[in-house]
Amino acid sequence: MQKAARMLRDTAVLSGAALAMRGISLGFNVYLTRRLGAAALGLYGLMSSVYGFSITLSCSGVRLAATRLTTEAMSRGENPRRPFLFCALWGLVAGMLVGIGLFLLSDRVAGSGIGEPAAAPALRLLALGLPPLAVSSAMRGFFLARRQTARQSAVDLFELLFQIAATALALECFLPADAPSGLWAVALGSCLSEYASVVLALAINRSPRRHRRNSYKPGQPLPALARQFVRIVAPTAGSALFCSLLRTLEQLLIPVALRRSGFGAESALASLGRVSGMVLPVLYFPSAVLTALSSLLVPELTEAFVRGHRRTIRRVAGRALTGTAIFSIGLAAMAIGFANDLSLSVYGSAETALLMRVFAPLIPLVYLDSVVDGMLKGLDEQFRQMLYSLLDAALSLCLVWLLIPRWALMGYVATIFIAKSINAILSLARLVRTATLEIDLWRAGLLPLLCAAGSVAFCLPLPTAESLPALLLKLSACGGLYLGLLALTGCLSGLVGGLVAGPVQKMRRSADKPYMDML
Repeated sequence: MQKAARMLRDTAVLSGAALAMRGISLGFNVYLTRRLGAAALGLYGLMSSVYGFSITLSCSGVRLAATRLTTEAMSRGENPRRPFLFCALWGLVAGMLVGIGLFLLSDRVAGSGIGEPAAAPALRLLALGLPPLAVSSAMRGFFLARRQTARQSAVDLFELLFQIAATALALECFLPADAPSGLWAVALGSCLSEYASVVLALAINRSPRRHRRNSYKPGQPLPALARQFVRIVAPTAGSALFCSLLRTLEQLLIPVALRRSGFGAESALASLGRVSGMVLPVLYFPSAVLTALSSLLVPELTEAFVRGHRRTIRRVAGRALTGTAIFSIGLAAMAIGFANDLSLSVYGSAETALLMRVFAPLIPLVYLDSVVDGMLKGLDEQFRQMLYSLLDAALSLCLVWLLIPRWALMGYVATIFIAKSINAILSLARLVRTATLEIDLWRAGLLPLLCAAGSVAFCLPLPTAESLPALLLKLSACGGLYLGLLALTGCLSGLVGGLVAGPVQKMRRSADKPYMDML
C-alpha cells in the first residue's frame, strides 16, 4: 500500500504540472491564433509534423529505454546512472546526425513537402534543438524510473515557460505579424528552450552521492547493456519511425485532399488549423492526468513484471482501466453538453462548438489508448504496440486519401474515429490477454455513462458560460454531481477502497502494537 500511496502522490504531482502546462499551452495557442490567424496555425501544424518525424528519428524509444533499464538496474541493486549515461550518449549522437540532415534539407522539405518555402528558416532553427532534446528525453526517463516526479515536472514547466517567453518576445518586439515571422519566432523559442531545459536538468541532477561504488552490485557488461537497449528500442523506434513517416505524409496530404473536395488553399489550412490547433487541444486538455498516470505505470509494471508479481499486475491494470473509463466518459458527456460554453469561453465565439460535439465521443478511445499503451510497454509488449501503431498509421493514410475528397471535413472526422477505434480495441484486447484481466462493463462503462448523462442533463439549464471563471464553475458543479452519483452507485468503491484500506489497517496495527507488547 505504500507503493499505491507513492504512486497516487506522483500522479498528483505529474498531473498537476501537466494540467498547468496544458492550460498555458492552450492560452498560448489562443494568443498565436489571434496574432497570426487560423491559416498560420495550420501551416505551423504541417511544419510540426515534419519536425515530429525528426524527433522520432533522433530519440524514439530513448525515454522508454532509460526508464526500463534504470528500473531494472535498481531492482537488481546496480548503479542506475550507468544505463542512463548509455541512453543519453545514444540520444546525443542520434540527435546531432538527424539535426544535420534536417538543417541541410530544410529548403527542399519546405518547398516540396510543406509547400511553403518561407518555412525553411524555421526548420533550420528547429534542427539545432534536436541534440539537447534527445539528451533531455533520456533524462526524463531517468527521473521517471527513480520516481523523481518533482524534478521532471520542474524541468518540463521551465521549458514551456521559456519557450513561450522567447516566442512572445520575438513576436512583440522584433517581428511583424505574418505567418513566416510567426513560424520563425516559435522555432526560435523551441530551440532555445531545449538547451535551457537540458542545462537545468543536468544541474538539478548533480546531487551528492549517497552510496559508494562498492555498495552497488556489478552492473551488466556494456555488450549486454547494448543488447538490452536494442531489444527495447528496436520495436519502439521502428514502429515510431514508420508511423511518424506515415503521420507526416497524412498531415501533408490532408490539405491536398481538402482542396480536391472543393476547399481553397487558404480555407483548407484554416480548417486543419481549427481542428488540430483549436478543437483537439481543448478536448485533450484533461488528458494530462492520464498522461502522467501512463508514464508512472511503466516503471511500476516493469518492476512487477521482472519480479513475477502477477496479482500486482492485475490489480494495478484493472484499477487504471476502470479509473480511466470513468474519467473519460464524464469528460466526453460534458464536452457534448457544454460545447457552446467551451467555445465561447476559450475562443470568444461559437464557431468551434459543432466540431467539439463531433469529436467529443473520441475522448474515451484516445484516453484509454494512452493508458493501455503505457501498461503494455511496462509489460514488455512493445512489439505488439508496434504492429498496432503501424496498422493505425497505414489505415489513417488510406482513409485520408479515400474519404476526405468525397466528404471533405467529415471524411477527416471519419478517418480519425475509424483508426482510433481499431487501435484502442486491439490494444485493450492484448492487455486483457496479457494481464488476465476481467473487466466489469456495467460498473466501468454503462453505469458511469448513465451517471454522466444525468449530471449533464441536470446542469444544462444553467446560464451559458462566456468566461473561463464561469466555465470552471459550471464544469465543477457538473463534475461534483457526477462524482456524487458515482459514489452512490458504488462505481468508486473499488478504486478508493484499495488506497484507503491499506493505510487504515496500518494505523490500526500501529495503535494495537503497544498493547500487544504489554501482553
